[in-house]
Amino acid sequence: MKIVLALTALLVTIAQVTALSTTQELLHSDWALFKCIQPRFEPSNLNLLVIDSPVYCESSALDYMVTEANVFSSLYIIAHTKHQKQYNNAEEESSRFQIFQENRNMIIEHNKLYEQGLVSFKMAVNKFADKTREERMKNKPTIRHSNVIRSSKVARSSKVASSSTTIPPRSVYLNWVEEGYVTEVKDQGDCGAWWAFSAVAAVESQVRLSYPKLISLSEQNVIDCSSKYGLKGCDSGTLHHTFNYILFQGINPDDHYPYTGKVSTTIPSARVKI
Repeated sequence: MKIVLALTALLVTIAQVTALSTTQELLHSDWALFKCIQPRFEPSNLNLLVIDSPVYCESSALDYMVTEANVFSSLYIIAHTKHQKQYNNAEEESSRFQIFQENRNMIIEHNKLYEQGLVSFKMAVNKFADKTREERMKNKPTIRHSNVIRSSKVARSSKVASSSTTIPPRSVYLNWVEEGYVTEVKDQGDCGAWWAFSAVAAVESQVRLSYPKLISLSEQNVIDCSSKYGLKGCDSGTLHHTFNYILFQGINPDDHYPYTGKVSTTIPSARVKI
């Protein structure tokens, strides 16, 4: 018999399971359980954990049968493996696990409010679940306005779309995503370059107005090469300076200059610029 645990099902069922990590002893057991089960993770589907039951874990830290309740008590098993978390030492692992448990409980309480119609959105575990609020807020956008006067080139080029561009007819309902004018959601990770993602997304849609194909453009290109325009990689930037950089220097497609989540020291040779 196999126990197939879907991540979404866990969020529903977890509220009914006794939290094993309310004490240091049980936290230790959960962590040992994760170490035992991790090799059995089924990589073909990153949303599922498949375990042959019963599983017996033998180690100095853990010596008991792994049951369905045990597994449900440790959502961390799936999240850690799915997002390929790597920590520096056992102390950091234990600390991250505790933070994860706190965030998991917060998600459960929030979703109870959602079910009651008291909040407008539902939450779920993602790769940031082992981070504190302070760590997550570090990369939250802080808009900095630029007082730089627009150059004549910026003024002349403010309308990028050509006169021959075909604009969808005006209607009561228009979804630019459904119309194919918006690229997929991107993940900036731990790099605070929100300004690059915001500006590039706007340029991608503007380019689509002039070309028959939607092209994903390279935020990494802007992050690496725009310091002379007052932009500071993963630390800070402004939309105005980002648009100026793209206007004067161009920008590579994403597949030619992929995202790394940090300022790169080795810059790929650009083959195409838009």
